[in-house]
Amino acid sequence: MSLIGMEDNNGRLSPENELTQYFLLYRTDDLIDSFESKKITVDINENELISMVLNENIDTFRTIIRDAVVKSIVMINIEESNYLEVTKQAKIFMNKLKLVFATNNINKLKEVQAMLTNFEIVSLADISCFDDIPETSNTLEGNAILKANFITEKFGLNCFADDTGLEVEALNNEPGVFSARYAGIENNAEANITKLLSELGESSNRNAQFRTAISLNINQKQFIFEGFCKGTILNNKQGTSGFGYDSIFLPEGYSKSFAEMDMIEKGNISHRGKAIKKLVTFLKEHNW
Repeated sequence: MSLIGMEDNNGRLSPENELTQYFLLYRTDDLIDSFESKKITVDINENELISMVLNENIDTFRTIIRDAVVKSIVMINIEESNYLEVTKQAKIFMNKLKLVFATNNINKLKEVQAMLTNFEIVSLADISCFDDIPETSNTLEGNAILKANFITEKFGLNCFADDTGLEVEALNNEPGVFSARYAGIENNAEANITKLLSELGESSNRNAQFRTAISLNINQKQFIFEGFCKGTILNNKQGTSGFGYDSIFLPEGYSKSFAEMDMIEKGNISHRGKAIKKLVTFLKEHNW
C-alpha cells in the first residue's frame, strides 16, 4: 500500500503526490481559518475512495475532504494497482466541481450561485481575469459565445457565459442585446429604466420578455441554452431588490415585480433561472 498525504512537522498537510494535490483544489480557505490544533486522523480506505470518485458522491466527498484539510491530516490507503486509475478519475471529478461564470456582475454571480449549489461557481475575479471581454455580437447567443470562448482560450478552464436582454414588444423587441447599455456605454441601470419608460410612453401594449442565452464550454465542446420569462412593463418602479430592469418587470401570473422577490423566488421563474436549470440538467445527464 502507498500512503497518500501526511502531515509535516508543523502539522500541515504535505501534498506528496498528485492525487492529494487534486483534493486540495477544493476551496477551503474559510475552513482552514477555523483550524484547531487537535490532531485527528481521517482514514479513507480504498473502497470508499473509489466509490466516492467513480460514483460522484459529491456531498460525502466534500465533507471528508474538507474535514481532512481542516484537520491537516489525511491518510488515504490505496492499492498501487488502482492508483493511476483513481488519480485519473479524481482529476476529472475535481474539474467537475468548479465552473467559471464569465461575469464580474456580483448580482448575477450571487443569483447563479444560489441556483447551482452542487457546483463551485467562481467569477472572473476569482481566476484573476480583469480583461474587458468584448461583447460585439448583435445577438445574445453571439455575446455569450464570445465571452465563454475568451475564457477557454486564455485560461483553459471549463466555463459558461450568459447574455440577457429585455425584449419589449411595442419597441420592436428593443432594447434586446443592448439592454445593459440602452442609455449609454456607462451601463447605468437607472438611466436605462428612465429611457425605456420614456420610449414606451403611454402605450397600452406593455408586453415584454426577458431572454437569456448561455454558452457552456466544457471538455472542448460547446453547448447553448436559452431561457425566457414573459411579462409586462410597469408604469413605475416597484421594489428595491434585484438589478437591471427588475423593478419595472412584472412576470406573467404574478402580482409583484422581480425587484419584490428574493433570489430563490425569482430564480424559480426567471429567464436566467430557466436557462440555468437546463444547464444543470444537461450536466447531470452527461455526468459532468
